[in-house]
Amino acid sequence: MTAIDTQEEWRLLIGGEWVVPANTYEIVNPNTARPVGHAPDATVADADSAVAAATSAQAAWGALPMEERCGYLARLADVLEERMEQWVPLVQAETGATLRVAGTMQVGGPTIDRFRYYSTPRDIDSPERPAPV
Repeated sequence: MTAIDTQEEWRLLIGGEWVVPANTYEIVNPNTARPVGHAPDATVADADSAVAAATSAQAAWGALPMEERCGYLARLADVLEERMEQWVPLVQAETGATLRVAGTMQVGGPTIDRFRYYSTPRDIDSPERPAPV
């Protein structure tokens, strides 16, 4: 597992742009009571901007062919898998979970499997749908 960079600057993704938050809040490891980093503290205005951006993008997203939308979900599963080693220590420190829980339930395993499942195009009218993962 890789070490956590407590100085890393986390941002908000709003409308396809990385936005520096007005504030951050400290993340404390519940097992040690020590700070492990900072997270963006979104404001009401940030949330409003994110909702407006999502609403604005909805029509274009819906117009994409299903296979393309599924490709984005597959890519998300790939990114989770590629960065799992980097994110497991962060999730463990943030939640106080064991390495096994953080690595198999919170970052990897079922999370990745779920995105892979949803990345497979399906005809909802077909009786031959695969069972959920």
